[in-house]
Amino acid sequence: MLSKELLASWPVLTPGFHRLSLDGGRVQLTLMLGDAADCLPQLQARVDAFYLDGFAPDCNADLWQPGLFDALARLARPGALAATYTVAAPVRQGLTQAGFACEKRAGYGRKRHCLSARFAGPSVATDSVMPQHVAVIGAGWRALRRPTHWRSAASP
Repeated sequence: MLSKELLASWPVLTPGFHRLSLDGGRVQLTLMLGDAADCLPQLQARVDAFYLDGFAPDCNADLWQPGLFDALARLARPGALAATYTVAAPVRQGLTQAGFACEKRAGYGRKRHCLSARFAGPSVATDSVMPQHVAVIGAGWRALRRPTHWRSAASP
């Protein structure tokens, strides 16, 4: 089961980039542990999916700035997905302006709603030396302590 492999591969919580190869190399996961404003400019990739775990803008206003959304558009492959638990208007607007089509969906656990988005804008992502398929951006302190949200999201 992929979720068990992910938990077994979870890196030591040190700042920087952590690359996990799962499912016999079919899934490549790049975790960026640190400030998104510092990490994203360093990333050269064509990303298939973004998990934006930065809390709501009223709790983490520094993350949800135009530069974040511009970086997502720069990295996104055509049709790339983005997901976050926040459905706040500034996040929806920022993703939309960056070329993502947003959809508010039912949430998980204690979260009433979540946001799903698909990149529909013009892709400027460039190929990297190593394929990089997923970026986790702005992981909250709970996610860094223990990746339980992965387990619940991946469970049948």
